[in-house]
Amino acid sequence: MTEMLGNRILHRLQNAAKRSQTHTDNGGFSERCHDVMIHGFRPPKPVYNVKNSKLTEHIQVAFASRQFAELTLAQAFSWPAVTRGRHVVTISPQDSGKTLAYLCPLVSALCDPKVYHQVARNGKGPYLIVLSFTWKRARDVYDEVMRVIGGRHDMKATLIHGGAQMEEKMACELINGCEILISTPPCLTRILAAGYIDLRRLCNLVVDDADQTLATFRSDIGKLLQDYSLVIKNEMKNLSCPRQILCFGAQWNSSLSAFMKSNLIDPILIITSLFEASVYGKVKQVTHMCKSHERMKTTLGILENIPEDSSHPVIIFSSVKKDIIQLHKTMLSQSRSCLMVHQDMDHFEVRNIAQQWPVPLLIQSEAYSSFIDNSKLS
Repeated sequence: MTEMLGNRILHRLQNAAKRSQTHTDNGGFSERCHDVMIHGFRPPKPVYNVKNSKLTEHIQVAFASRQFAELTLAQAFSWPAVTRGRHVVTISPQDSGKTLAYLCPLVSALCDPKVYHQVARNGKGPYLIVLSFTWKRARDVYDEVMRVIGGRHDMKATLIHGGAQMEEKMACELINGCEILISTPPCLTRILAAGYIDLRRLCNLVVDDADQTLATFRSDIGKLLQDYSLVIKNEMKNLSCPRQILCFGAQWNSSLSAFMKSNLIDPILIITSLFEASVYGKVKQVTHMCKSHERMKTTLGILENIPEDSSHPVIIFSSVKKDIIQLHKTMLSQSRSCLMVHQDMDHFEVRNIAQQWPVPLLIQSEAYSSFIDNSKLS
């Protein structure tokens, strides 16, 4: 009896430890999510890890084999939206896992024959087309596709770029068909005109490096969408299959804005960079030039014109601990409600301050920007 009771207590302690670890992991992820802006009707919740992603086992194993420490914000927010078949525009910095943010859910869908079974009889054209800005980038995407596909023999990916001679050499391969096609917009325009492929099975179109691709190849992509709309009207109108356009880029610009407004119905917009979110939101930025020894005086002059209440919270960022402490003391001496966060404070102190947010004024180190929910800023 004593042994049974001891085992039961040990089992409960182990479960409690697991729950505590899960809470800690999710808590850290939630703090990173403060840096994400997401717009759209009923956006799905982000996923915390690949096990909760609802991707097929093949994709989960392929992703886990890469031994990434954790999902990036682009992946965590994009996977659920792409899986649900929504049009998605994701803006995230370079090297933030954007390629896998769209490849994993799309290849996962290709692994399920039920998703495309009605459109499968429409020839041998690709289900998925990825348009890249340059041939070098197209090759990088192709290499990533091959790593995700692994050893599957029921899924063929084709890379096509270069001039007319290269396209003629690959004519037979293109005519024989593929599931995934990676190309550049001008090259895709030529092989479509030559009749090497068609759009009768196209369900997913990805514009990679969308900020540059849309700005540079506007006419090619515009012609592609016109042709595709005719295919949908004439041959895919009554078929149950995805019809999805995805744009992934590093910067928000006018080309992306115009494309989203003109071609995407009810899209999900995901921006993981606070700076790019400010560009999207057209946040007014005013620069005050001053000498180094005049920074305190200039800052105080700016604050005099801002109302002191929690409905208009203000954050002052600084990378120098000494400046943060000095400014905090000055604000308190003027009877202004103020809190500070600097890099030498421990996580418990920072979390305690984060729970008090919003406050009229917060002076903080840039290193702790993710601990504060910036969505409450006016």
